[in-house]
Amino acid sequence: MTAGTLTEEVFDGGGRIAVRRPFAAGATRSFGANHVHRVRSEGPVDAISIHAYSPPNRPMRHYAATARGWSPRLAGAPEAAVR
Repeated sequence: MTAGTLTEEVFDGGGRIAVRRPFAAGATRSFGANHVHRVRSEGPVDAISIHAYSPPNRPMRHYAATARGWSPRLAGAPEAAVR
């Protein structure tokens, strides 16, 4: 986080929010490949965050919650992201 505050919502395998936590400027976060989350700016100023992915050039993935768990969506389709 470089500015503002983000709220992270971490989802369980069934698409339900399991954890909700804020991150302020200066905070860092790391997680593994199976981590499904949503972040949003909810503070009085816009939040700015930097996301670094490894391995390099791997596209951001979007998912939708279904009755059987997570369903992958096409990369670059944020309208298909979890709501």
